[in-house]
Amino acid sequence: MRVLKRIVVLLGLFLLVLTNVIFGQGELKISDKIKNIPEGKWIKIQESSMGARAFNKVHYALNINALVAWGTTMHGQKKYLYPVGHFDMQEGVWEEAVPTGMTKDISGRYGVGAWNPCGVSSFFDCNGFKIPRGAVTTKMSAWDSKQNRVIYFAGITFSYDPAKRSWTELKPKLSPVAGAQLASMCYDVAKNRMVMVGGLGLHTPEARPWTWFFDCAANEWSKPTFGPKLLIKFRSEIRDAGLQCKVLRRDAQYLMGLLGEEKSKAEDKLKVDIKTFSSVVAKLSGTVQTSDEEWLALDKKRLSATIEVVNLALQSLKSTESLSGLPLVVALESAEDNLLYRAIDAVSTQPPPRCHASLVYDKKNEMVVLFGGDNLEAKLNDTWVLDAKINRWLKIETPMSPPAQASMSMCYMPKSEVIFLASLLGNWTFDLSKKEWKPVAGKLVYIGGRRSISINAIPETDIVIAVVDHTYGSRLTFVYKLPSSESEVPIKNIVTKCINNRPQPKTHKYSRKWYDDLPAPKPDVFATKIKSLTENIWTPIKAEKEALARTWGSCTYDSNRREIIYWGGGHSGNVNCNVDHFSMLTGRWSRNRDSSLKPEPFGSKTIIPNGRTYNNEPWLMHARKTYAYDSISGKVIMTQVGYRTSVYVHYTWVYDPRTGEWDSFISKEQVSAGYYGQVVGTPHGLMLLVAGQLWKLDVNNKKWSKLGEKQNKKQMIDYEQDSIVYDSKRDRLIFMGKVMQYFDFKTNIWTKAGDLSQMSREAVYVPSQDAVFALDKIVKGVAHFKILLCAENKIIDGPISPFKGSSTTSEQAMTIDPETETILWIDAHGFCGSFTIKALKLNVAMLIDGGK
Repeated sequence: MRVLKRIVVLLGLFLLVLTNVIFGQGELKISDKIKNIPEGKWIKIQESSMGARAFNKVHYALNINALVAWGTTMHGQKKYLYPVGHFDMQEGVWEEAVPTGMTKDISGRYGVGAWNPCGVSSFFDCNGFKIPRGAVTTKMSAWDSKQNRVIYFAGITFSYDPAKRSWTELKPKLSPVAGAQLASMCYDVAKNRMVMVGGLGLHTPEARPWTWFFDCAANEWSKPTFGPKLLIKFRSEIRDAGLQCKVLRRDAQYLMGLLGEEKSKAEDKLKVDIKTFSSVVAKLSGTVQTSDEEWLALDKKRLSATIEVVNLALQSLKSTESLSGLPLVVALESAEDNLLYRAIDAVSTQPPPRCHASLVYDKKNEMVVLFGGDNLEAKLNDTWVLDAKINRWLKIETPMSPPAQASMSMCYMPKSEVIFLASLLGNWTFDLSKKEWKPVAGKLVYIGGRRSISINAIPETDIVIAVVDHTYGSRLTFVYKLPSSESEVPIKNIVTKCINNRPQPKTHKYSRKWYDDLPAPKPDVFATKIKSLTENIWTPIKAEKEALARTWGSCTYDSNRREIIYWGGGHSGNVNCNVDHFSMLTGRWSRNRDSSLKPEPFGSKTIIPNGRTYNNEPWLMHARKTYAYDSISGKVIMTQVGYRTSVYVHYTWVYDPRTGEWDSFISKEQVSAGYYGQVVGTPHGLMLLVAGQLWKLDVNNKKWSKLGEKQNKKQMIDYEQDSIVYDSKRDRLIFMGKVMQYFDFKTNIWTKAGDLSQMSREAVYVPSQDAVFALDKIVKGVAHFKILLCAENKIIDGPISPFKGSSTTSEQAMTIDPETETILWIDAHGFCGSFTIKALKLNVAMLIDGGK
């Protein structure tokens, strides 16, 4: 017993000595400009140009009494210093944390290169030291207080020891998918583990990382399940039902463009389909047997709430028996929303998908707290806690909450035992015991440009230190002291609420429902308008509600449903990942779903994230000519792969115009498509020309195969100004380029088109005229077109048209309606703005005869 007491006394003395060494007689040594600040105000204490680490967390390393920042600069626009910075809390300054003994790199780059927003790192030798390549990890790191290190996840798992200034690649056996990014991580002190939640970038149909644990002692990742397995299965069944309901809704929209007997048959079939589907939904509420597994009261509550929403969907379906036209669409839309969104959220045993959320460990309550984030459609303001004792996520209902946001940072205040949230939208505290958010005085001043905020609490104080990093290099450091007494803070117009547990979409005007909010269409009137077009005259087609131009995109045509399919955009233009449809039956636009928009740092001015959206959509880039309709499968095929992403996965994407859903597969043949190449649908299947090689796709067997010999890729350029079209009369492809060529499907041989040269980004074949109609150039507000007369192997001028937009052709798109042979040109009015669909009935004979 005496021996044990001696050990306890010695241990106490050791800790006291250690504390004195670190803090100096038990008092934390911090700069006077940090501790001597007024309450309730953010005070800037330093502005540094040493190079920011935007979108990477800053951590308080207690053992060295300093902040630790690691990452990468953006775009390489500033001189790249050593990627690790330490902020000395006693001196109040930032310094480069170059390891002792490392030879200075006179180039100032230390071999790590410019920014990598996709969040995947790797180790390399830097002047004799192993260090990770700079990457944007956002909030995927946390301080391990037991081993005095920072744990990072950036495709690989690694740690940083600030005292030794050394890195270690941890190499666990199991790991989250390498492409995971924009997740949030914190350290669970009681369990000695890292908790990582949310994010995006996964190569799975749902693309949701959910929750991961990293056991710091065992050096292993695990992906736990929460709640009974049958509840998880129930969620999957509801999702499948929601997707089926979406098909019915889109079918109801489509048949509004039909006439006569064709419409009557389609309506009768739809009624039968809805009735059959209603019986499926009716059975959903009886599929879960709570006695099969251990169910907590919380699980039963989730089940009850879910069934309540499913019944609302069932009521909407039953109401369709007496409905038609737009009321029928609205009823199906209501059922779809209840199933595909509200019911799924209600039954989820984990927080709904999000990225850029804030995650922090509440030491007093021994729970992990999650707030806000971005679900790619809207910012969130919900609060969740992970209760490790019952292994369940709980949603916390609070009287009020901070504004919906994803730009915030949170930390736990050990002295006040509350969570502190800071952002440009204001300060808040959260008391988990009281389940209460409160606004707090003071707000960070607005700082222009793209910034990221990271905060830490200074131990044993009520002081917070914030690091605000600018994307392009500068770093600002602020401190803030919590007010010692509560004061009234205006909260008007800053508290946001979710409607039906769903936030309002980012895009109101161009949302799916916005397009549907119109009187019933008049297909007979629109059909008459198309039939009465004056030959060789471009005629604008005015829709009641227009779409927005797709930058560096194109379009294709669904000949089965008679719709223009319009997709694409890019890092510097339209970034809506949804697909726009224009019906040649109704003369109206519609959308497959509300758009998924890129979060920071993947905004409108940067490259694509890895993987896919939460809606299983491909993240769009400049679509160029990389997608086309395949009449054999009735699907749109997109060959653009994950270009410039951290994990290169060679997908071929398949879009079903009827369901409005994407699917993908990995081809065994590695077709180097990037976002280049030209595709075209033919009776032989979809064809892709890239790098001089022609490829054929067998959609059913998910297989690409080569056709013909590889050509000179310098003459068959993959970039902007070339295209290929199918000549149905001669069963051949026509390559429109500086060196025009023909590909004969009977011989699989390319031949040059004599001396013909016609670079055309947009071109269509018109069978009745035996001619290719191509966009040539735009000069001083006038669009010029060329016509290839296939029989004569000759090029003539086509009808010109006044043009309102950019002088480039990269915003333009062209297709043809085979049924009426109407050429359809999307005439974009500038960059990302509106556009006009212009229609043309071509009569080559009149042009040759001088218009007679």
